[in-house]
Amino acid sequence: MRHLLRTEALEFNCLLAALLIAVSSSGWGAEADAYKFEKDHPNFPQVNPHPRQTFMLQGTSDPGLDLVFYSTWTVVSSEAECRSGDNGLFVAIPLPVSWGGSHFSGVVAIDGMLPGRCNWKFADVRVAPRGAVVNLGYAFGGQTIVQTNSPHLAEGASPNTVRHLQCAVSQSSDREGKVVGCNPQFPPAWWYPTTSVIEFEFRRRM
Repeated sequence: MRHLLRTEALEFNCLLAALLIAVSSSGWGAEADAYKFEKDHPNFPQVNPHPRQTFMLQGTSDPGLDLVFYSTWTVVSSEAECRSGDNGLFVAIPLPVSWGGSHFSGVVAIDGMLPGRCNWKFADVRVAPRGAVVNLGYAFGGQTIVQTNSPHLAEGASPNTVRHLQCAVSQSSDREGKVVGCNPQFPPAWWYPTTSVIEFEFRRRM
């Protein structure tokens, strides 16, 4: 199992490096321009070549939802170069997952980016419908499904989670394009340092 996670973590890093390059050349650039923050910015987060904190994201999804996954990263710094107005910089990075019919799986690296000057920190995992407008800024047609600021894990409780969500995709009238709404929305699944697997079942809400 450890060998598998190391192998998939390596594949994750290779894919993430390519995806980070794609960010600056995609439609996300409009928001990046607004934030004066692009892939070649000296404070853009850099891939950690040797992540050690990983967990497996897996489960099933109704094909009609056509979902994609993202990890989001924020800065913990008061330096002007790491902020846009009153807000810290923020990036949403596509998570590479493998699909086999309705089943999906992928490795999430909590330490997948190097802290750098701006002290980049993993924020959460989000799910969005394919075709949603996902920007480097805060316009985002997704929903948080995993968070890391977890409460205390009760003694004897499992750090791994299985969640069953009812979801619907709709067309937003604003710049987010398609959006997804899943119930229950709160609380999201929590990541703990001892978490190895977080599993979801996404069913289409009629």
